[in-house]
Amino acid sequence: MKYVFLAIWWLVAAPLVGFSLYAVWKTPALGSLAFLAGSTFLALCTWQMIREGYRSKALLGRSRLGYWAGLLLLPFSLMPLYAAYQVWELGVYTPNYSGLSRGQLITLLLDLLQQVTGPWGPIAVMAAVGLLGPFLLIRVLLSYRR
Repeated sequence: MKYVFLAIWWLVAAPLVGFSLYAVWKTPALGSLAFLAGSTFLALCTWQMIREGYRSKALLGRSRLGYWAGLLLLPFSLMPLYAAYQVWELGVYTPNYSGLSRGQLITLLLDLLQQVTGPWGPIAVMAAVGLLGPFLLIRVLLSYRR
């Protein structure tokens, strides 16, 4: 089963990194370099997660699968911080009520917070979540170093 996951990983990661290398070669800009760094980071973390999942625990000690999962989630934990920046740039939080989804409760709460406190309420909440998320993940990552 390990080789099936590694084959699927190769079929996804090789074209992704290949396309990002092609983008850097075609237009060497900051955006294409960021795309290369992101795709390489994604490929490395998922490869290490597959390796850790099939590692012998009896011979090599406890698994570090949580370390690689936390490292993979670390860039995504900064997304609320970017959303707070967009709200600050617009000057007002504009909720999106397009259909019923899991995030609609959060949207309703942020809209209610804006009505009560003005645009700084949602900005403060999203900035707090965007800053506390990486700190918690970094604490998890550091706990795997021991």
